[in-house]
Amino acid sequence: MKCSVLIPFRNLEKNPEIFQVIDSINSVENFDDYNILTMGSDLIDKPNVKSYIDRDKLGSVHAYNKLVKLSTSEYILIGTDEIGFEKNWPEFMTYLENDMRHKKFKICSPGNPGGISCMNRIGSLYYPIVRFPGFHKSVLDLIPGNNIYPSEFYGPYADHFVSIYALLTAGQMLFDCPNVHFLNFPHAQNDGSGKNIEKRNEEGLEILKRLVKKECNYEL
Repeated sequence: MKCSVLIPFRNLEKNPEIFQVIDSINSVENFDDYNILTMGSDLIDKPNVKSYIDRDKLGSVHAYNKLVKLSTSEYILIGTDEIGFEKNWPEFMTYLENDMRHKKFKICSPGNPGGISCMNRIGSLYYPIVRFPGFHKSVLDLIPGNNIYPSEFYGPYADHFVSIYALLTAGQMLFDCPNVHFLNFPHAQNDGSGKNIEKRNEEGLEILKRLVKKECNYEL
């Protein structure tokens, strides 16, 4: 298999948008060497989908890392239950193979349809955030713990670490793939997940600071 698209979710009742996400991925033309791996409380019967029950229920980071290990594909693309992709999404692999062939970290992200990269600053460090990583699986050998998202995270700030790590250890900025964009299918109802978001953000930031200090010897 050339590529696996990974999508963790909670349950279909609270996350019905996942069907729009899957349809957007399956709208691809002239490419069929892919599958969609989902993990949640329900099995999904859709074309090209291989579905797993999330028995651990330890959050999306744990589910992503587990799905990466279940995938036998050469390339991985990270989606969410409300983020799909334009039908040319396989072009991210061409971008990695051609434009980034000499780069150490072969990672990019489908971009915002508005064309604005997601940048962040913590202290004096200014860096891009690879929101929905698309990457060659060999990249995992370069990342501490061999996970695209460090297992210490539960959610917030998990997608910051690899960008900071690539910048501080290899001097490489990770940017969006210029020709591929994500599609947003926002949740139709408030499922209560935002109640503790401020606390979770604070916890995520502290985890990020500890990991960057440990792995990069850099104080954020």
